[in-house]
Amino acid sequence: KASKYLITKKLYDFVVVSNKPSTTKQISGSSENDYLKYSGKIIRKIVIKRLDVFGTDINNPLGIPSEKFVNILNKTHINTIERIIRKNLLFSEGDTLSPLLLSDNERILRQLPYIDDSRIIIISESDGYVDIMVVTKDIYSLGGSFEYKSVSKGAVSVYDKNIFGTGHDLKLRMPYDSDSTGSPGFGVFYNVNNISRSFINLNVYYQDALGKRMYGFGIDRQLVSSATKYAGGISIRQTFTTEDLDTLPEPEPLKFNYQDYWLSRSFLL
Repeated sequence: KASKYLITKKLYDFVVVSNKPSTTKQISGSSENDYLKYSGKIIRKIVIKRLDVFGTDINNPLGIPSEKFVNILNKTHINTIERIIRKNLLFSEGDTLSPLLLSDNERILRQLPYIDDSRIIIISESDGYVDIMVVTKDIYSLGGSFEYKSVSKGAVSVYDKNIFGTGHDLKLRMPYDSDSTGSPGFGVFYNVNNISRSFINLNVYYQDALGKRMYGFGIDRQLVSSATKYAGGISIRQTFTTEDLDTLPEPEPLKFNYQDYWLSRSFLL
């Protein structure tokens, strides 16, 4: 039925993916066991392969999208810069290969908010050396959302999870409520992941909406891998609002500050 009309045919081809036979070698999912036979070898070269968002398969990284419609969609997205991918690697050229580290790193790449999937593949070995290919596929970074609570109350948001391929995240939010002062409001949220390869994340935000003004920042470093010993975070938020307290004849301006600090230490058993 979809093939009868051009628009529905394109939508069908875009949504439904068939298992077409391929002459290109398929790559199975990696794990620590896949790297064990290469343990102790020296990493000679690291190659980064960034796949297009649409029409590509992480298990067939050499495949090229052929549909014109898919190629047009891919042009609306900027792939993550190679330097940003390398910044999130736990290993470098010249290091001794650790199977546990490679397995951890594959998971870390997948968990990045702008990466859909990843593979770390040994592509060649000789005389105690190995070459590694890191394959990544982005998440389409542009998007929006609508929160509906009632006809007169809700919020509209737009975001870019990967600004110009840098891995930075920007979100603009506009809440509204016809029964509240300061409607519609405005909020901006900005996140930076893995500053200078330290795996420290920074987020700052400002929001002025519905009678409440709030701004603050947060810095944190998680236990990203089994080799990470220390993690911690700081979060500070300042809020200005108006509260209608029962003991006061009229609403009173209210200001308060929220702070949170945490630190953790891991031990490898």
